[in-house]
Amino acid sequence: MKILIFSVLFSLYFLPGFCQESSLTDKRDGQVYTAVKIGQDVWMQENLKFIHQSAAYKKPKKKINKFGNFYNNSATQELCPEGWHIPLLSEWDAMIDVLFENRNISNADFSVEIKEETVATPNDSEEKYDTRYSINNSKKLKLFKAPLLLKPYGWIQKGRRIKNLNTANLWIIDDKDNLVNFHIHAGNHNYNSHAHKHHIEDSKERIRYLNVRCVQNN
Repeated sequence: MKILIFSVLFSLYFLPGFCQESSLTDKRDGQVYTAVKIGQDVWMQENLKFIHQSAAYKKPKKKINKFGNFYNNSATQELCPEGWHIPLLSEWDAMIDVLFENRNISNADFSVEIKEETVATPNDSEEKYDTRYSINNSKKLKLFKAPLLLKPYGWIQKGRRIKNLNTANLWIIDDKDNLVNFHIHAGNHNYNSHAHKHHIEDSKERIRYLNVRCVQNN
């Protein structure tokens, strides 16, 4: 299968509902990735490495090759190559549903709690936002294992990688409530997601750079 700037080769994956792409090439910079079909969507199994003006890493190839790149929220629509896009929240939830089936997790054993949180901002005001917390058996999702293979690389802030978080942190486009700055914090035992402005656009010192996984356009 050849899609514009990507060439993708398919082979069977060993778990029901998953199909492994053996390779795909980003023609913009020659980077080669693997991806996997989870349900109806094809997901990158590696963090995007493309050097964009919103990226934290501009030159250190050694770091980019290990961690992928980290990006601010200013240009999420421009990061993925033609034919691919930043995951939608509905696509993330659909992927989780497939993992439910393949990990033998029932809806009765897994739930999400919405919690309102408040944080102080640099101008002495407060920002309120809702966070979706996974609870109960979220560790059974095994997000750091196949098929998604997330990596707990933390994020970039103030020019350095905050690496003691043990979480994967990804930009997501919320196509349900149309919230801006939406993102996922995924760990070995749980994950949460929310949209907020603090650490995103309040001040240069607070801006965080997160990883990106692209999903193929249907």
